[in-house]
Amino acid sequence: MPPLRPMLVLTGSCLLLVACLAGGDADPSALSAELEPTPEPAPRVETLEEALGLFIGDAALEAGLLLELDAEAQALAERLAAHGPADPERVRAMLRGQVEQRLLSWVARDRQQPFPVDAERIRRQAIQWEAFRLASYVSSGVFPKTYFGFFDQAWDTAEHERTLRDTVICTRGIVNAWQAERGRPVRVTDAEIAVTFIAEGGALLLTTEQRRMDALHPVMDVGLDDLASGLGDYGGLLASLDVGCGTDLQGTVVYSEPEVRPAGVSDRLAAPEGQWAWLARDATFREGIVGTALMWIWEKEIAARKLTAAGRAPMHSRGLDEQMVLGSLVYNSGILHSESTAQSILRFDTGARIHGDSERNAHRRPRLNLLPPSGLLAELLSDGRYRDQPTSWLAAYHVLQRYGAWDGLRRFADVFDEGGMFVEPPSAG
Repeated sequence: MPPLRPMLVLTGSCLLLVACLAGGDADPSALSAELEPTPEPAPRVETLEEALGLFIGDAALEAGLLLELDAEAQALAERLAAHGPADPERVRAMLRGQVEQRLLSWVARDRQQPFPVDAERIRRQAIQWEAFRLASYVSSGVFPKTYFGFFDQAWDTAEHERTLRDTVICTRGIVNAWQAERGRPVRVTDAEIAVTFIAEGGALLLTTEQRRMDALHPVMDVGLDDLASGLGDYGGLLASLDVGCGTDLQGTVVYSEPEVRPAGVSDRLAAPEGQWAWLARDATFREGIVGTALMWIWEKEIAARKLTAAGRAPMHSRGLDEQMVLGSLVYNSGILHSESTAQSILRFDTGARIHGDSERNAHRRPRLNLLPPSGLLAELLSDGRYRDQPTSWLAAYHVLQRYGAWDGLRRFADVFDEGGMFVEPPSAG
């Protein structure tokens, strides 16, 4: 059975349908806060060739892209065959369907013309990316999140994306200077802060929850669960961040005597033993980013100390990918995971491992929505759909979603350089 091919009607609901068919994460460039109908009918697109025609308009370029897609599909079928029967024609049809859906997610709702996406972006962020997503989904049990549109500084969220970029750069500079002044070798990168912020809730703030962008809950909206503890350990750093980046995150947290609820506070926050902390007010978008930077270095230092105590290679001596995975595992669970777990995440071969963990814990935890790799492959070839991926109790599963996005940004986009720092946008000269 071929993949579903939705008819294109430029409304928010249709784009969300495309997102569901493509795995639940349409490129955020195609989404905005207000889902209003388009004033005029949009072109109807039924085939991949027609979708390519919306963007390229050059028959030779379009034919070349289709040939590249076929070659990518053949290589994909060979990789998938390690997990079970992978008929090349069925794999080709499945990949074509996913690429088509990615192209449709790039069509603007409020105009007849699509976003100006060139052949290189289609090659990397549609053809190559969708092949990577399919392969890593089967082998790891988790499809990577698609974060390209959060950093292209285009369309309705361009201003917010520039704010994200500028604030991340500001925080990274201050954090690393703070670390250097204290002789601490651990550093942070733009990519670590930015991807963590997007993964912990920033994605919603830049798409469906834009109306709450400057009224966010530090814990519920951007995952700063241990903000009060991190502030207690790094209060001096936060003061520098607030001054340097023009925020007042310190003003969101107040402490009190035990059992005393200060006037005007909302929720009680997690705090070190014997301390009581409260949320004094909601945070702004920029404060959410500053908080993510603060908590990232706090958690990364914890991971570094745990590595040293365990006699393992120091955090600062490892590659950026390893630092991201090990830091994220501690960030989300507080636990230093084994080298084998971290390396399995880096290789995207966790499928059997996390399925086994799910089954072993079924008596006390909800089963994860997955099958072993052979089952995921058979299911995917049958209906062309990814399974839903709700937030999981298993840290490796959760971290895989963001690591896949991290890896995708580094391999299929020009957002970060080899050192994990933002590259200058083309318009910057």
